[in-house]
Amino acid sequence: MPIKLDIGVSGITELSDRLKALSQRDSPERDEIYIGVLSELGRKLVLRLESETPKGVSGDLARSTSFRITITQDQETRETIYTLEIIQTADTNTFVYRPIVVSGRNPGKMPPALALRGWVELKWGLTGPEADRGAFRLARYIAAFGTASNPYTQKVVVASEEDIQIAANELGQQLSIEIFDF
Repeated sequence: MPIKLDIGVSGITELSDRLKALSQRDSPERDEIYIGVLSELGRKLVLRLESETPKGVSGDLARSTSFRITITQDQETRETIYTLEIIQTADTNTFVYRPIVVSGRNPGKMPPALALRGWVELKWGLTGPEADRGAFRLARYIAAFGTASNPYTQKVVVASEEDIQIAANELGQQLSIEIFDF
């Protein structure tokens, strides 16, 4: 037997009023709900991003991945805003590397061969003078043809749509309990 649900304008107005009141009051319970759900989502996204991040010589770019949750209040509406940030820190090694990986590099100037030597050793298995020559050849190739972009962060977001939807549903379920207890 189908379930019939009638919601009148007054019911929607009451729900809207409750949501607005809930968003404007201090609520440790609400904070716990958001932080719990966003933390779980953050952990999943970080793990997926770490696994999808291209592995360079050191692996620093993947290891620099973390998340942070910030709670702010809109000064105009007084609504609480929860933000989940996925971060790949910009330390000296990854700061230069990440933009090149994501955006690629246009042909033109030759990159320093010395910077490519470790990659050549790791990926091509060359050592000593062979690694030096390989790094120089790779630098010339990059100067001539550039490198392809690898928008791995966008791929992770697309691959994580289901996790994001599950987190949104979880928030909705938990918040609806608080709304009707309010």
